[in-house]
Amino acid sequence: VRLEKQLTFHVDSYVVDIALKPSGLTGAVKVGLGTNFGVVDWGEGFIGSVGAASLIDDKIETDMPESETERKGPLKWVALQDKYFISALIPKTSASALLKKQGDKLVSTAVRLPIDSSGAPAPLQLQLFAGPKEYDTLQSLQMRLEDTIDFGWFLFGSWDMVRAVAKPIFYVLRYINEYTHNYGLTIIILTVIIKLLFVPLQYKSYTSMKQMQGIQPKVAALQEKFKDDRERLNKELIKLYRDHKVNPVGGCLPMILQMPVFVSLFNILYMTIDLRQAPLGLWITDLSVQDPYYILPIIMGISMVVMQKIQPTTMDPTQAKVMLMLPAFMTFLFINFPAGLVLYWLTNNVLTIVQQFVTDRFIFRTPTMAPTTDEQGDKK
Repeated sequence: VRLEKQLTFHVDSYVVDIALKPSGLTGAVKVGLGTNFGVVDWGEGFIGSVGAASLIDDKIETDMPESETERKGPLKWVALQDKYFISALIPKTSASALLKKQGDKLVSTAVRLPIDSSGAPAPLQLQLFAGPKEYDTLQSLQMRLEDTIDFGWFLFGSWDMVRAVAKPIFYVLRYINEYTHNYGLTIIILTVIIKLLFVPLQYKSYTSMKQMQGIQPKVAALQEKFKDDRERLNKELIKLYRDHKVNPVGGCLPMILQMPVFVSLFNILYMTIDLRQAPLGLWITDLSVQDPYYILPIIMGISMVVMQKIQPTTMDPTQAKVMLMLPAFMTFLFINFPAGLVLYWLTNNVLTIVQQFVTDRFIFRTPTMAPTTDEQGDKK
């Protein structure tokens, strides 16, 4: 009984070629990733998942197996991954993937050797990739391993739609960094560029909110007058909006259109290994981990308070009081987020404050609204 194993290492590569030739063995033989690779904590992260993954029949599976599970079909690879690193077995011939639950949140993976006509395990050639989840490196293997870099959960889980938004932003991020050589500065520049691209939409949203704020006393009066007649209230509100040429959802639509871009950038900064051990300067020595002194999250929280003070609102007093808790909640939430992510959010807040100041000071103070029919009659 013998199992011959041949390993071929390559200079400047994370790939190891493996040739397995069993002799005198019967039944199934499986090749796992070993104790250093083969058992890891599994779980759904804030974005993405940690643990086992496999590409079978052109579909990536990341579900936790309930017991030892064999996944059959056209297997491209089976892997164990965390946020920044991955180890994957890539068979060159037909094989199946084995996933085994090793406790509450532990899982191991392996490849089962195919069986020949005599019932003995057939020789198998495969590759082992063990290295960082660098996009270009994974893409060069042409095995869709780059798709294990989860660019996000937005847009109803459609990977193609997420990729369509996130990938161009990811490429621009790295392109800018080729010139800045500082991912902190790169994040600031990219956030400024995105903010400038959306200035027309944000201005439209701001104008609509200002108009809604201007007629809010009349809205409140109608709500009080027709509080027991919902149908009449809706008719009067529609008439009020029409007379003043105000769209009640005009302030929301531009914000919704911006969300895919902002969330995609949020996801990229959370997941990309490019930020790992990348310094900003001063006390920030690694943008992929939390701010050790919580300075950025605290400043971000303060910026949110300032934004609430200067932005127009159509909320009633009760809702406004509830919203006052949002900066504290977001500060607490972002305390444990990577510093690069907090830097992006803070930069976006500061740019919003600047935009608000410029709009209020130099563009208009009070939006011009068409008078109602009653107001025209009073003037006569």
